[in-house]
Amino acid sequence: MEFFMKQNVVFLTKLRYDRGISEPSKNSWEYWCYKNNHKLFIHEGENPWNNLFDVFNILEENNIEYNKIFVVNGSSIVKWDCPNIFDLTDDRLGAWREMGNLGAIYKDIQDSGLDVDIFKYVNYGSFIINKNHKEFFEIASKTTHRNITETSFQTSVNSLLQSNSIEINMDISREYNLNHMMPYDWYSYNWQDGKDKTNFFIKYAYLWRFDDLDNNKYTDISSQIWNSIKNKYTSI
Repeated sequence: MEFFMKQNVVFLTKLRYDRGISEPSKNSWEYWCYKNNHKLFIHEGENPWNNLFDVFNILEENNIEYNKIFVVNGSSIVKWDCPNIFDLTDDRLGAWREMGNLGAIYKDIQDSGLDVDIFKYVNYGSFIINKNHKEFFEIASKTTHRNITETSFQTSVNSLLQSNSIEINMDISREYNLNHMMPYDWYSYNWQDGKDKTNFFIKYAYLWRFDDLDNNKYTDISSQIWNSIKNKYTSI
């Protein structure tokens, strides 16, 4: 009988439209997982993020034993010296509060007719889960509508989490899930210094989500960013 060792797993969902970020994302996570002795599983498909609640089934179908699972989308790059994120978690579902357009979130909640507390509203692009959440994910997989807009899907996810009283750990610092970087000016640098032109997101955060870039500039910007840092991922 073949023995499969349990590991923490990074469940990386590739983007429906590549836009030049998928390869840098994969390369960064391969480096980080190897460095920290974690398993990297790359989930591909027409729109893999719509399989959010099928994570446990997908891993088990691929004979992957798991402890904790970090579900993160393919717009992400993890910094070469990022600490072990799994050490910061407990048995609760790990998530980060949605820090995007709160007005749009409020409107979507109102339009959805769902009973969702905006103060507990989390971003669904990054979750840290474990076997305690398997039953909930199985229920959610059967009740979630797949053919809906991204924002509505996120609101539906939050509705399911709240209505099922899933305990959420939102104590993990945002530096481990930095998104909405454009409106918060994370691509800038400290110009007053005159010498250090390191982008704020590289300087102050460990996990970067590039899901808010202009589609017309996505490939060029992601390529520039990766070319400026890729040498950091060449040795362990």
